[in-house]
Amino acid sequence: MTFSVYNFLILFRINDETDSNFDGSDFTNGIIDRASFKGSSLRGTIFTNAVLTGTSFEDSDVENADFTDAYIGDFDIRLLCKNPTLKGENPTTGADTALSVGCGGFKK
Repeated sequence: MTFSVYNFLILFRINDETDSNFDGSDFTNGIIDRASFKGSSLRGTIFTNAVLTGTSFEDSDVENADFTDAYIGDFDIRLLCKNPTLKGENPTTGADTALSVGCGGFKK
């Protein structure tokens, strides 16, 4: 499954999108509420200015994703910063993945 959104608000709740493919998708300005991306591929995905409340990225591949200005709760940031795939640079925006999440203050 590939999902793309371009510069408009989208409201949805993903109960369980385990093992889904969202590579290169653009969730800019989206509101993603209590979603589970467990085991999903999110390589190169853009979450710029998105609200990711209660969203799980457990065992997901977030290499080259961009989380610039995304709202992610402190607890969720701590978990996301421990993800070993949190690396690289988004090919579209040029943003450093780990820096865009704000992992500077959290231990990996």
